[in-house]
Amino acid sequence: MKDNQSFYDFISAYPIVEAKDCVKQDTIKKAAELLSQQTKYVGAKQNFVLNQFKSISKVFWFIQFICFLLFLVNFTTTQRLKDIQILFLTIVPVMTFYILPELFKTQFYNMEEIEAVCFFSPFKTLAVKMTLVSSCNFLIIGIMSLAFGIYHQLDILELLCRGLIPFNISIALTIIVFDFIKVTSPYAMLSISAFLTLALIQMRNFSFLLDNTWLGVYFGSVLLMLFAIGIMVIQFKHMEERCYGA
Repeated sequence: MKDNQSFYDFISAYPIVEAKDCVKQDTIKKAAELLSQQTKYVGAKQNFVLNQFKSISKVFWFIQFICFLLFLVNFTTTQRLKDIQILFLTIVPVMTFYILPELFKTQFYNMEEIEAVCFFSPFKTLAVKMTLVSSCNFLIIGIMSLAFGIYHQLDILELLCRGLIPFNISIALTIIVFDFIKVTSPYAMLSISAFLTLALIQMRNFSFLLDNTWLGVYFGSVLLMLFAIGIMVIQFKHMEERCYGA
């Protein structure tokens, strides 16, 4: 170890006068006043979210735009509730197609180590990415549910729940795949995402099962999504404990 004796000799030449208790209390009081006047700085968080938003691939936005156009094209011709359900089961999985590649982007470019030492933890980074891309999907589903409900005189809340069924299942499966599969090839990444999308689209062939049980299926999909999120939180917590000894 480095010998610090010379340092101790230097500071001992300038002894510190012991302050009185009243002076100490006065200093603590002034420090508390200054601390209470501080305004919490949120610029770093805002820039972080903005940078994550900018990093989302243009392919993702293109897919969202195409899916929104498909909804508009079928807006007037799709009138029955059953047909609207089939439309949701067909288009919503396509909307969520590129979520998995967005999440795997860090692994694909071998940026995990850099992300791990950033101010914001990998879990927060992933949570922000998921929130941004999922919010876009949710917004489109909400707008179309509102439009279908007003135009065709249908229950808007029911349409929203029916539209969120494939969305919730897709998010849950995406998180589960992300948790248990490590992908380093873009072809494997796109193949897995395409397989999940095609599998979810096949739900349209069983839309009759949602005629009377749609509410139960909706809550089941919510529980599945929460279960997947819980697994992800536990895994990231264990990872942080291993890396940082938290």
